[in-house]
Amino acid sequence: FTMRVVMKIITDFTGMVHFRSPTELGGAQWTFSQVSSIIALFISLNLAESRQSFSESKLSEIRSFGYVLSGAAIFNFVVFLVSINAGYIHTFFSLETGGQMTIRYFRTQETDELKAAIFKRHHHQWQSIRNEVKEWVWANWEKWMDEKPPWFNEKMRLRIPRDMIPNFDDQSERDRQSKERVKKISKKAERRAGRQPYKRRSSLYGRFTTALKGKSAERKIAPGEMKNISEGSSILNQRRLMAMGRRASISR
Repeated sequence: FTMRVVMKIITDFTGMVHFRSPTELGGAQWTFSQVSSIIALFISLNLAESRQSFSESKLSEIRSFGYVLSGAAIFNFVVFLVSINAGYIHTFFSLETGGQMTIRYFRTQETDELKAAIFKRHHHQWQSIRNEVKEWVWANWEKWMDEKPPWFNEKMRLRIPRDMIPNFDDQSERDRQSKERVKKISKKAERRAGRQPYKRRSSLYGRFTTALKGKSAERKIAPGEMKNISEGSSILNQRRLMAMGRRASISR
């Protein structure tokens, strides 16, 4: 609901044509929003005039400005409709809903790859043809498993409901699907966190030795240098123990 309200506000103030999609506002609602925005302007002016919120000269100036803006908006919209592909004009007045568009796409597409896009939509949008989709999956599942087309990847298989998979009753298939779902959830959580999985921060000694290992991989360390490195590591350990002892005495 919140997203629908946000889309409506954005459309009212920007007239973004992409939001005429049936999955957003819909064509008829989008056009109604543009017309209602123009009408609301003059309703606001009449209310301001009745309440004497502005002087006559100021109100006349605002009204003239409103006429110019409204005329320009209507003119631009008409020119836009005339200049675009005629096949898209009906989308600005369509009453088709998101669910109806999803069902229409599934039934009109010719390839399995395009039909499978239905699993990217919420299942409530195609609940009425669920049995039809299930029959289509059952009829093609073995072919997809044998041919393994590029679109039939792990991500797509996870989108298919379990009851639509023909051999999901097999324990091996259930285990495979469960592992894939766990892996998908883990990857999604890592992407949302925006960082790699948490790793325990290493100690000063650990960072020191790691840096030395990296340097030693680049060049061969002489025996004398290795002795100095060992002595440096011992000193670091001693300093670390002394610091821990001081903290313990202070806490007492």
